[in-house]
Amino acid sequence: MVAMCQLAFMSLVLLMLLQARQGDGQRILSENNHDLCNKIKTPGKSISSITFKIDCRDHSAGNFLARIYVVIAIAHITNTRDKLQFGCMMNRDDNSIVMRVANRHTRNSRPAIAPNVTLQNLCECRNYHSCANTLNHMLPTISEDLRIITKEAHPDITSESSHGVGIYLRCGDILKHKHHTEYGFMSIQGHVNLVNQAIKDGLIPKDNVVISIYMASKRCRDHDCPFVSVCQKFGDGFMDLLRKRLPQATIQMRNSGTVSQTYAEMINTKLLICNPSTFCIFPAMAAYGSVYVVDTPLYPFIQHIPKAKENFHVIHKPFLSAGLIATNGWTYDADKILAHLNKDVDDDDDDEFD
Repeated sequence: MVAMCQLAFMSLVLLMLLQARQGDGQRILSENNHDLCNKIKTPGKSISSITFKIDCRDHSAGNFLARIYVVIAIAHITNTRDKLQFGCMMNRDDNSIVMRVANRHTRNSRPAIAPNVTLQNLCECRNYHSCANTLNHMLPTISEDLRIITKEAHPDITSESSHGVGIYLRCGDILKHKHHTEYGFMSIQGHVNLVNQAIKDGLIPKDNVVISIYMASKRCRDHDCPFVSVCQKFGDGFMDLLRKRLPQATIQMRNSGTVSQTYAEMINTKLLICNPSTFCIFPAMAAYGSVYVVDTPLYPFIQHIPKAKENFHVIHKPFLSAGLIATNGWTYDADKILAHLNKDVDDDDDDEFD
């Protein structure tokens, strides 16, 4: 039996404390409850419902999806799926990806995880997405959820109408923190190598290469908004450098769509490249096409995914970390960041993938 679960979350907005209303048979859990597993695994026969409160917006979709899916897995193991429901801490948005996933799993008793995951796996890690052997067990459920949700919301976005290649870049407040070594960017040539390999493998046509760059600069969160200017300059410069090495490609910035639309496009793209980000990892798990995810401590559970999803690859190569960017004083200097990424450090063809 797990004595105590350590679920310490970094988000500053999750300040609500645990509330329990035993009299009416309800138990309400907030997102920053540090012993979530202990509270949910022994609810008692008198408990008629367990409500897990979430931010129902797509404010930080990757982080909140990770939290929702771990809670679902815990409820599954403890046979409380039929009692689990989700409530909103603030700003309910029924069209958000987060809310649509939550609605699919409210008082739902269908299987959600692989049978070999344990409660200890789910409870002993610090953050939902940084668990080494957890969310990978929910790959079929996550994939099914996001494919169905995005298809219902955007039936016109299909693999046939996709933009070919999708590249996600996480830019924002991470640039100012020296300790954020888990975030960052792969080199320009690293991206070029993957595109060229996709052309060689026949995944995308050589004479019609369309590359979409996904960034969040136009729908920034409060803590990311001060970095919109440098991120916009970085994104524009990133595209320019790609154009020089892939002159045949049409390269476009896709930063004005909703999270739902962005996920739909990423899931249906022929080639998806994820620089370190929790936002990108979920559509990557649901993607129909070929996926390459940069290896980072941000989501160690991805090491297990290639065994279950043959089109999913983990890139085991160094990348320019946000921590190094901050340490070098490049936080607001897009030119310095781009100059480093443009070095021919990945010019060889011996990229290491799973």
